[in-house]
Amino acid sequence: MNSYHDPELEDVLQDGELQRIASMLSSAHTPEPPLDDAFRTGLRRQLMKEAWAMSEGRNSWWRRALAPPGLAWAGAAAGVVLIASVVVWTSLSQPGGLQQVVVQSPVDGDRSVALAQPILVAFNQPMDRKTTQDAVQIAPATNVTFSWDSGSRTLAVQPTGGTLAPNTQYQVTIGPGAKTASGKPLSTAQTITFVTQPKATPPATPTPRPTPTPSLGERPLATLAGASSLSAQWSSDSSSIYFVDGQGALKVVPAKGGVATIIAPDGAASPSISPTGDRLAYIRAGKIEVLTFASGMTDELVVTPAPTLVGWTKEKVIWAAADGVYTKGGDGGSQQLAPLPSAGAVTVVSIAPDGAHAVYRQDQNLFVLDLGTGKSVQLGQANAAFQGWSPGGSELLYATTDNVLIANTQGATQATLPAGDASWSSQDAILIGGDTDIFQGRPDASNLGRLASGTFHSPLWAPNGTSFAFVRGGALWTATAPTLPPEPTPLDDATTVVNNFMQARLNSQSDQANAFLDDNGKAAYAGGGLSLVVKG
Repeated sequence: MNSYHDPELEDVLQDGELQRIASMLSSAHTPEPPLDDAFRTGLRRQLMKEAWAMSEGRNSWWRRALAPPGLAWAGAAAGVVLIASVVVWTSLSQPGGLQQVVVQSPVDGDRSVALAQPILVAFNQPMDRKTTQDAVQIAPATNVTFSWDSGSRTLAVQPTGGTLAPNTQYQVTIGPGAKTASGKPLSTAQTITFVTQPKATPPATPTPRPTPTPSLGERPLATLAGASSLSAQWSSDSSSIYFVDGQGALKVVPAKGGVATIIAPDGAASPSISPTGDRLAYIRAGKIEVLTFASGMTDELVVTPAPTLVGWTKEKVIWAAADGVYTKGGDGGSQQLAPLPSAGAVTVVSIAPDGAHAVYRQDQNLFVLDLGTGKSVQLGQANAAFQGWSPGGSELLYATTDNVLIANTQGATQATLPAGDASWSSQDAILIGGDTDIFQGRPDASNLGRLASGTFHSPLWAPNGTSFAFVRGGALWTATAPTLPPEPTPLDDATTVVNNFMQARLNSQSDQANAFLDDNGKAAYAGGGLSLVVKG
């Protein structure tokens, strides 16, 4: 019997008999269970089956792939790849494919396009550059240059003036004459439409001093956008003013105020109203354009040599060029009316309203040119400046350092007026404006008086002889001048002479009285029959 003693068990079992029984149970051994031969055989069969499956008895990869679960997963993967391919092709391919030429632009439909940017036109395939450029039409008419990207798919249309006209709707049409690089033409014309931004409001210009009084009803009409001088014409009915701003845009604005309308967005110069008032000629891009008011149509005259100034003679356009003054001949060609000097720097500055004379500058001197004879006469001394014409063109105004002079077309001085910017009205009144005042008077310097205080630069009379335009603070203004007293009639002049003669006789001023007499009168009083001095 085992002599092993368990202290804990002995502590629990205090009874000796219980301890003996526990000792007997602890020393007993359970026999091993018998092993079943069938269990051994089954275990061997299972192990061999698993070993065969893991080696040469395993299914090949293509059998597993073609099994139902493999086929299901393969179909799902193919569907995902197909969908992804369609999405990528749709996002990368251009609309229309290669069978249709599609024209697009990022500014199409935009109503706030920046002024200083090119117009980008994108095509869905490479284009033939020449035919595409020739097919481009822009309204309103704008002089442009073209540039392309390296793939001939994007055309940049850039105004030659650098900027688009503000607050203007443009339409860029690519006509059916445009072809792809492979020679396929557009099926139909395609148009891009957009509107440009309004021009930024210029900073306020301080009002010159002294502050003008509104005694003449001064009214601002439009900004001149940095123009250094006024290039403007009144309409024949005095209802509107045509002017060119500092950006080269030709505009018209109502004399009573309102929004200025753009006639030509850029590159315009030298506006001139016809004598009948039904047409407006101006220079643009080296050509003369003539706007007919009744129809609203603009005709383009391609003339040679290139014009620098345009005017009218009756119903015909005349223009100044570098070497002379020209008009259209009977055969439609250019006919020279008078040549200009070939020496020195020569520039024609004005053509008379009747088209009979022109004023030009040669170096520092001012000349008037007779277009009928080709003869020139110098006006004043060096550095004289042309101011304007009389309504009929028979006399003119030019300025010296100290005065404004009135001269005839032979250069003879007729009157002297104070210095300033002068304009001659149809009612035979002359305005003289400046930095601080504006004066009005007659061509003979009579009735000369100040109209108002303030800045009145470059005054320009309207045909009605009461309204006038002027420049103040970089903007175009209008005002109304009061009517001068009527000019004296010949009878009034004669009455004044007689009254002065009789008053000198009554005052016993024989010398003054004698000054009013011609040779026959002096002989009559010298004979002794008549007394020159009234006595008693």
